[in-house]
Amino acid sequence: MKSISPNTSLAVTLHSSRTHYALLLGSGVSRSSSIPTGREITEDLIKLIASSEGKKDDCASSPISWYQEIFQSEPSYFKLLKELYRSRHDRENLLNSYFEPTEEEKDSKHKLPQKGHYAIAELVHRGFIQVIITTNFDRLVETAIKEVTGKDPIAISTESQASGLDLLAKLQSGQCLVIKPNGDYRNPSSMKNTEDELATYGRHMEKLLQTLFDQLGLLICGWSAENDKGLKNILESCRRRCYPMYWATIEDNLTPEGEQMVQRQRVQKVTITNSDDFFEELKDVVLAIEEEKITNPRSLQVQLATFKRYLVDETARIKLEELISSELEHTYKIIYGEKFPEVPDDDQREQTFENYQKELEALRSYLIQGVVWGTEDQNFLWLNAIRRLTNPPKLKNNSQKKGKFREYPPLILFYAMGIVAL
Repeated sequence: MKSISPNTSLAVTLHSSRTHYALLLGSGVSRSSSIPTGREITEDLIKLIASSEGKKDDCASSPISWYQEIFQSEPSYFKLLKELYRSRHDRENLLNSYFEPTEEEKDSKHKLPQKGHYAIAELVHRGFIQVIITTNFDRLVETAIKEVTGKDPIAISTESQASGLDLLAKLQSGQCLVIKPNGDYRNPSSMKNTEDELATYGRHMEKLLQTLFDQLGLLICGWSAENDKGLKNILESCRRRCYPMYWATIEDNLTPEGEQMVQRQRVQKVTITNSDDFFEELKDVVLAIEEEKITNPRSLQVQLATFKRYLVDETARIKLEELISSELEHTYKIIYGEKFPEVPDDDQREQTFENYQKELEALRSYLIQGVVWGTEDQNFLWLNAIRRLTNPPKLKNNSQKKGKFREYPPLILFYAMGIVAL
């Protein structure tokens, strides 16, 4: 029997535990926006220093190592900025060039919120997410939230802001909080970059993070746990966690530090292809559950609700095709795999037919809804499903008896579609 996937479990959890889960976002969530990482900006600044001293070629292969060797210290944002630009306005203008899009970049959608950011903003707007913790200096999440909700979230990026925050009052008021423990590019002195800077936080920021990690569940995405030693230590020190943790990661892409945390903290991994598609699909499933009023959602109910959303949304054509294709291939492998006997004995036949019905349930539901509510240009999806199932893999001894028996699954789907069509 097909089990509920971690992705579906996560969507159900977010829906039923409204505002009780926070997001922890790393640089991977900003990658599709062409926002440079902290390390990339640091390397650029070092290259400026090297160029001014006629050493451009010397630092080309490894700017960080070159700086350490020449200056006998770790490079940090604020230190580099102060060395290069004496004026506060000059420093801000430089950082703006890394994070604020030009008109040309706007045309190419660079340095702007992507669909993943807008999906997060929609979850905030619908009241499912209230707290976002991000190690990124950019303001992509804040911008998306403002565009979707019409309100600026409360951003906390300095020790003084953390000390003056009445957390309980803000949460009870329903306001969205964006916690930025590593700083914000609009306040260069708050930006943490070096190993020493990232090893600890101020007392008030640390207490705020500990409280959030203790009291809320956590969904991690785009974070490596490799460099943020202080944040990692706070997370691992929480022993009274009320809700579980999920970690959305590209398969086999976690760092050793991340894998250690998964094992120690009993984190549920969720396999994704990229952060944008993941958050958009998560949003779609959560909203499907909400709109269908599913109180005790099972995997099929959630899938069918998501299918209905895609069916009537012209912009979700690819998602609809992928959903049908995924379920079709899953069903194909099951019904023509080793689970079913190639030639069932007489006493096995009734049970085998029942098992076929169970395995066809999701695909049959999709095809019925598609025939009833789909448009004419979607008909090829339902017809392709029948064509696929009428071409089972070749049987081992080419038995005609077995071939006839395996005509049952596509026949069931054909009748289901035909009856609702009539």
